Amino acid sequence: MVLSNIDIKILDFVCLKGTQMSEKEIAKYLRLKPTTVSYSLKKMLRDKSILGYRYRVNYARLGLVTTAWVLLKIRSANTGSFHLFEKMLEFPQVHVASFITGEFDIALKVLERDVSCIDTFVRKLSKTFPELIDSTKVFLVTKNYKTHNILPKSDSCLFSFDKTDFKILSSRMDSPEKELGQIASELNLHRNTVSKRWKSFWKENVLMKKTPVINPLYYPKLKLSMKAIVLIDALPETCDVLAKKLSELDEVHELNRLLDGFSLMAIIRTGDIPSFLDFLRWVLFENLGNGKIKKTVSLIILKSKPHKQNYFPQLLDKKIIRFRKEKLVCACSKN
Repeated sequence: MVLSNIDIKILDFVCLKGTQMSEKEIAKYLRLKPTTVSYSLKKMLRDKSILGYRYRVNYARLGLVTTAWVLLKIRSANTGSFHLFEKMLEFPQVHVASFITGEFDIALKVLERDVSCIDTFVRKLSKTFPELIDSTKVFLVTKNYKTHNILPKSDSCLFSFDKTDFKILSSRMDSPEKELGQIASELNLHRNTVSKRWKSFWKENVLMKKTPVINPLYYPKLKLSMKAIVLIDALPETCDVLAKKLSELDEVHELNRLLDGFSLMAIIRTGDIPSFLDFLRWVLFENLGNGKIKKTVSLIILKSKPHKQNYFPQLLDKKIIRFRKEKLVCACSKN
């Protein structure tokens, strides 16, 4: 399918902002007619320009308040690395696995309840795959400035979250196209109960965003073809100011403060390598970061894959998320 300029405009907007808002609101932002937005989105879904949708969850609201980026160096360049890549995504703690360039081969985004759980997980990896993993490097995230191209509203736990909420959220994560009425029927709940709780997920920032899954053929038009992890070593006194400015840029899809080694870690997406290099030079050295940055390390992402949408039950089975007396138990809870 050939996308029109209006299609690209709409697709670019919903990639950045999500489709959780109404088509009328999207049309207002883009100065288009609501019927134009509706027709374009349906057409792109029908023609497989949009392959489906995903809900983006704020896992801190479910008790997973600690994030780390774990880099793995593979012992030898053989088929074992591909085997390991797929095996990593079977762990419910691993939310994204990526093949990267540089000293390390695989980068994992890991979410857990606390630092000790992160440490236990990393040790488990080394013991489970001793013939494949040569070494690991862990970057602990101390502050999240941006994720999924939006600014997080809250990182505290949702103490009112119960098992019924979890079942509703799990069902919709598994099948984003599923209607709330169907979920109510499957879970033997009243539709109003499911609808009310689903709305509360948005209100309480459990759900952050509903994003389209884009056919990779259209990445170049959306300037998403090039993806990299950029580690930034900035002067301590300028770090928060630099992070605030970086988080305002559309090219910066994720931005975290790190505990040690580097000050910040950003995920950057651009159209190609030349535009990525131009972005680094302009933003980090000629504009925002001029005089504030000591060094950067760029890890080009060759392939990236998120966890499967139906992995939610594993969080409960593996006790990554825990309930006590039907209520969610958070790492920061005194219960």
